Amino acid sequence: MNLETVTQDAPIPGYIEHLEAAGDSAPEFYTPREVAEILKVSTDTVLRKFSTVPGVIDLGSPENKSKRQYRTLRIPREVLERFIVENRVA
Repeated sequence: MNLETVTQDAPIPGYIEHLEAAGDSAPEFYTPREVAEILKVSTDTVLRKFSTVPGVIDLGSPENKSKRQYRTLRIPREVLERFIVENRVA
């Protein structure tokens, strides 16, 4: 999927401007906080929505009996673009 496809169908105002402003220095991976700012949702929402999406990297620690799981996600740019296209309102 290329940026032109997302540009035509992107339902989120400001997303394309964010990518254009970043130019070639746009990150290959986004943190949940960066995705939350782009989508204008909470970081918790990003963690819930993206934790099981294929292609997302989970760098956190596993859960065990005495400790809860610690999530550290990195979301590839392509995964974010695909998510936006697949979840847009027609």
